[in-house]
Amino acid sequence: NDPTVRELASIWGKTMAARQGESLNDRINSCMDAALSRPASEQEIRHWTALVNDLAALHRIAPEAVMTSETVWTDVAHTLFNLKEFIYTR
Repeated sequence: NDPTVRELASIWGKTMAARQGESLNDRINSCMDAALSRPASEQEIRHWTALVNDLAALHRIAPEAVMTSETVWTDVAHTLFNLKEFIYTR
């Protein structure tokens, strides 16, 4: 919850919300590739899709507005920043 992390998540969320012409699966893969340098597995696609839908419901974002919601994508970015795989190296 560091202010810098929140600001970076907000910037990334705005960037992702502004993108057009991609499916939710493509967007998730793009986020995973940018954050972790790898595509999402099928299980991760299901997990992240559920998270996006849960965040949309939590923030009362209509299903048709999910892909352009800065709030949803900021929360997704913030969640990615907190993954152990993002924070730690092997």
